[in-house]
Amino acid sequence: MAQAKTLSKAELKQLLDVTNSCSRYAARDATMLLFTHLCGLRVGEVAALRFDDILDANGNVRDEMTLDAARTKSKRARKIFLPKQMQRQLREYVNSLNKQPLHGYLFSTQKQAHFSANTATQHLQRLYARAGISGCLLYTSPSPRDRQKS
Repeated sequence: MAQAKTLSKAELKQLLDVTNSCSRYAARDATMLLFTHLCGLRVGEVAALRFDDILDANGNVRDEMTLDAARTKSKRARKIFLPKQMQRQLREYVNSLNKQPLHGYLFSTQKQAHFSANTATQHLQRLYARAGISGCLLYTSPSPRDRQKS
């Protein structure tokens, strides 16, 4: 099976620039995109994130989080390290919210429902298209381990 294309630094910058200038919910959308690129999360994993996953008891952004087995494709729990750039983005995103939604999920649609994996995939695909980036599959952003090899 052929390896799908992943984003270069220039393409990621282009994607974030277009998202930040054109998206009605720029902080949310940029945060979702960075989870896939910087942390190697699949879109379904991003959609399933909850505030408890990224915030400690004092409301501070964690430097690592654990995805339980029920939310991963492999059905194995895994620890995700949050790079400094991701932590900054999360602080910006959380601070941009008026209040946390009652459902507890980190990302909400404009109708205040949480994203399903399918809805999140369609939404992020539209962001890629708006930025003029094609050929990237959302679930193939390089994992931190893959980025170390290149």
